[in-house]
Amino acid sequence: MGGHPKAARKRKAPLLDDCAIVPLPQDGDCFYKCIARAYASAGLSASDEANETKLNDKENEVKRLRRCVSRRVDDGVFAQFAVAHQAGLDDYAFMRRLPDAAALRVKLCVSGAESGATRCVWANEFEIATLCDVLELTALIVDEAAPEHSQFVVIPGRDDRRRLQRRCYVVLLRTERAHYNLAAFDDRSLFEGLAQVPKHVRDTFGLPAADRRAAPRAPRSRRGPPQSPRSPALEPVPFSDNDAEPSACPGCGRTFSSVRARSAHQGQSPRCRQGAVAWRSTTAQPKVTPRKATPRKPPAAPPAPSPVAAARPKRARRAAAPFPVDTLVEARWRNGRVYYPAVVVATVTGDKKVTVKYADDGSTETLPVNRVREMAPRRRSVVTPPALPAAPARKPGAAFRAFEERWERRASRKRSAAAEAQLLAKYGGREFRDDDGAYVICHDNLEWCGGEWTVLARKKQASKRTEEEYEGYVVNAQLRRMIARVLPAGAVQRK
Repeated sequence: MGGHPKAARKRKAPLLDDCAIVPLPQDGDCFYKCIARAYASAGLSASDEANETKLNDKENEVKRLRRCVSRRVDDGVFAQFAVAHQAGLDDYAFMRRLPDAAALRVKLCVSGAESGATRCVWANEFEIATLCDVLELTALIVDEAAPEHSQFVVIPGRDDRRRLQRRCYVVLLRTERAHYNLAAFDDRSLFEGLAQVPKHVRDTFGLPAADRRAAPRAPRSRRGPPQSPRSPALEPVPFSDNDAEPSACPGCGRTFSSVRARSAHQGQSPRCRQGAVAWRSTTAQPKVTPRKATPRKPPAAPPAPSPVAAARPKRARRAAAPFPVDTLVEARWRNGRVYYPAVVVATVTGDKKVTVKYADDGSTETLPVNRVREMAPRRRSVVTPPALPAAPARKPGAAFRAFEERWERRASRKRSAAAEAQLLAKYGGREFRDDDGAYVICHDNLEWCGGEWTVLARKKQASKRTEEEYEGYVVNAQLRRMIARVLPAGAVQRK
């Protein structure tokens, strides 16, 4: 185990003994940077362990890990996020302007170090659980803002005790402001196996006792070629100059030890897959010498059927399976009356039965075909968006007050419709000039982020004005100065 790139700053942890805190910047990427820093301390790359390829040289570990999580977003995840936003949770305020799952995937890829902490998505339960599942990692989180009985959180859980012995572990410290820092014990942040986790940490989080006989699961970069449990160790396939395939991927130049590993890599990366197809079309294939055709004897004539055999009725051919494998169906669980979505994993043609795997819990069941039906295609309903509200009324000829008023300090930090309407009456529709050009503040709504209201502004010269072009600005003295610069002197009231 190697040390951290930057020495861990010794600071007393509030709830753990003998713990050194590795502070990280509060830019919205703190969770992803904790994971990347933990793997870097062991000489590994977290994005490589997640099998996430590097698209260009400017991509860092955080961008690759965010893209890895965004690939797991589907319509079900988008529906869960939408329900959390409708419930009024502050962590899901970014869902206000996201229409579908594709927009959510794009939003999750935005890095806070590039766009700012208020314009990226902070790590939530879905992102943490998804990344831990991909990396085969268990996150031990110390939540300082949680109640005393729920301050120690284990993700993805403690149910599978046998699996806990072989997983990797990392300890994270979550502050009251939802910021994550990395914890280190004796200059170690990544623990490969439950036996390497300190005993007092295992007791604090309620983990089972370490089994010294259980070998930890090695990271993907340290694993050898795949092995079969019934055969000896497989030797890596060497590549020579006479092989039809190269030892390196034509798309990214990465070297692999076996054909299976390279094929799996090209199957997950569209760019590398297209590079392999282009390489095959430009590389001369070795000539194959055709074998000489040997004369064969003509087939013997079939014997004439006997009168007894001719009188027997011919057996009907077996009918094809009504539901092929990988067919989406709806099955009656335990012969009940309710149909549940499932997928066919095996068929028994003779017995007219199929084995299905349910989508909700992953359990399997063998049922007759008369209790299984094809899944009906779902129709998308067209939702008409409501009309936008009119701009808040402002007195004609009223001067802009370029200072913080008495009511403004309280309204900018109070999440209510009345406070939003007061701020819109003062700042809605105002113009200002930034380093990138002239902007116009939206007069429809504000955005609640980080415990305060922020205005939404878009460029004045934009031809196609979409919601994605809006940028957030904090209501402070700098914003008031930029608005006052573009107004005439008579239209500005100073304190």
